[in-house]
Amino acid sequence: GVARNACLRRGGEVVLRRSGSAPPLLGDALRRRLASQGQYGFRFGWEFTEVEVVDGASEQMVHWMPGPAAVALPAYGRNVHHFAESVIMLFHASLHPEIYPWLVSLEHLLLPLTSGEQELEWNLGFLDLVLFAAAEHGATRPLVHFAEDLGLWPREGANRGEAPMACFEQLVLLGMTTSEFGLFAHPREADLFRAHADVHLGLGGTPVPALGPEHQMRTFLVERSGSRRLLNKGQVEEAIAFTGLADLHFLNSTARTFELESFRTQVSWMRQTDLLVAVHGSGIINGIFMDPGSVVIDLLCPSFAELTFTPTLLSAGHHFLFLPNTNLSSGTYQGTARPVPAPCFEGLPFEATAMECLPIRNCDLYADT
Repeated sequence: GVARNACLRRGGEVVLRRSGSAPPLLGDALRRRLASQGQYGFRFGWEFTEVEVVDGASEQMVHWMPGPAAVALPAYGRNVHHFAESVIMLFHASLHPEIYPWLVSLEHLLLPLTSGEQELEWNLGFLDLVLFAAAEHGATRPLVHFAEDLGLWPREGANRGEAPMACFEQLVLLGMTTSEFGLFAHPREADLFRAHADVHLGLGGTPVPALGPEHQMRTFLVERSGSRRLLNKGQVEEAIAFTGLADLHFLNSTARTFELESFRTQVSWMRQTDLLVAVHGSGIINGIFMDPGSVVIDLLCPSFAELTFTPTLLSAGHHFLFLPNTNLSSGTYQGTARPVPAPCFEGLPFEATAMECLPIRNCDLYADT
């Protein structure tokens, strides 16, 4: 998984430099194996080009940097979930240095599609936490290079051929190698990560008491400032209050628009929360900072069934439930035509692992013949 004499070009393209007599840096068999395993971003649209010379760029446009480097490419920009899964591998590798020796001795961490000046504060805070946690287990702390640091940030009027390239003697394609099991390979990893968050963010003061049968649940209702708004938030709050199980003081006194708060504040809220209720979206990834045994309810959009968060929240030790929009009279979910087994309606919200209950859009079609 280590490329030599590898360069990054604007747009995230990885250029592998070699001489004309040298064998391919990534043979066909290795490409097929990595793609079948989902390793190093091969399933996520990365481009790999092997060239003998730096085409379209003078040597003055090429910036060589010594030492081992890793590149992280989030699937989407300014998205907390995709950013987290693109860098969390550094923490996982620090716990298994014998398996990932290159990732624990990095000198450079490259984010060629991420602007350090425009990135979400949550993402920058999460990256800082990952690097801190990895260093606590013996990994070196690499220098972080964003797109503007590498000269790869798009410039007005610049075309592909004019873009500079940043080249490295050794380059590890970090990728989303943890995507098969979520952000954590095991609940123990999640426990360690939360402990590092407490230390790094100064949250290790008076511990939050464990929830007992006599306690009300500290309930957090996530509100988003942009898309996927909760249109009947007031009714949801009334329903939560009606159960008598929620700590209404905590519910009503906590601001709930994550994007407007600092990373430390968001983590602090989650460290105190027993029940997280959120419209389906990347903000639900904040649940990883809740104590094990907590409950996360995903208000599932009816147009698709997405299991993105399921392995992560389950490996974090949580109870993860789906609550989709329902149409009880027709026995379907709103926006779908798929009949749903009656027990699914009777047991709302249902466990995220209950595949038979997941809503799927009607996909009937006529194929061109």
